[in-house]
Amino acid sequence: KTVPPEQMANWDHTRKKVAQVAQSVLGTAGVVTHELLGISVELLKFAPMPGLQPGAQILLYVWDAVEQVDTNFLECLGLTDRCAETLFDVRQQIFNAGDAIGQELAPAIAQLEGSFNKVFTFLQCQIHRSSWMRCLERDKIRKGIEGCETALRDALTAFRLSIQFRLLGQNQ
Repeated sequence: KTVPPEQMANWDHTRKKVAQVAQSVLGTAGVVTHELLGISVELLKFAPMPGLQPGAQILLYVWDAVEQVDTNFLECLGLTDRCAETLFDVRQQIFNAGDAIGQELAPAIAQLEGSFNKVFTFLQCQIHRSSWMRCLERDKIRKGIEGCETALRDALTAFRLSIQFRLLGQNQ
């Protein structure tokens, strides 16, 4: 993909963030095998986290999709960035809470994966939508972006609540 010069800084920032987050969840081998990121990642303090691996894989699919988007590229790149930020926030919270994923976190993790899938599906639709249809469906596209944003926010909120309930249960 050829990224316009004025969008290169955002693209590069998101690319590095996706690689860093994927590496923190999958371990170095997971990112090395994903050649499309094309960068080396510094080792982080986190060990791989098996329970979050499906989310990290979906994040890599989201990255692949955003690289194919032409119209609304910055908005779609922003969604990708928020996916990476959300997964990193979840990873950090698990790390701070003891680095183990219990069954009580399964619904929140499923919701997180669902929100990433929603972003991926939205991006796939953008790739395959003709220029004419993108013009006609501007409002629908805007609502799709807002729906993805809401799904990501809701997933992060559900996860934070699950962590708090888990910590409360451990303290009693």
